[in-house]
Amino acid sequence: MEYVKNLTCLECNKEYPPAPDRYLCDHCGQKGLLEVNYDYEKIKKSWSREDLASNKNYSMWRYTPLLPVSEKTRRPPLKVGWTPVYQSPALAEKLGLENIWIKDDGLNPTGSLKDRASAIAVV
Repeated sequence: MEYVKNLTCLECNKEYPPAPDRYLCDHCGQKGLLEVNYDYEKIKKSWSREDLASNKNYSMWRYTPLLPVSEKTRRPPLKVGWTPVYQSPALAEKLGLENIWIKDDGLNPTGSLKDRASAIAVV
C-alpha cells in the first residue's frame, strides 16, 4: 500500500489511514464503503511506462504497489487479469461509434470480471 494516502468513507467523508483489511466506515457501518485515495505525485515520480513494460508478471498482480493490499501477503495461484481486448468495427458501426473495444474476461479463472475483485478480497 505504498502509494495509498488514505481511505475515505463514501457516505460521511471520514478518513482512515491505509489498512488492507479495512473496507467499511466505523461510523456508517455496512453502507459506508471506503474509497482508496492514491498519492498520484508519488506514483508519477516512482513509476514509468518503461518500468511497467519491463514487468513480466502478466496478471493483475503486476500492479501490486498500486493495490490496497500488503506487499507481503501471499497471492492465490490462479492467474487473474491480463485478459485480452478486441476491437469490433462491426459493433462500433452498428452503435454509431468510431470504435469499440471488448474485454474478454471469460479467460479469467471463473470466466468473470469479478475475479479481480474477489482476488483482492481474498488477499
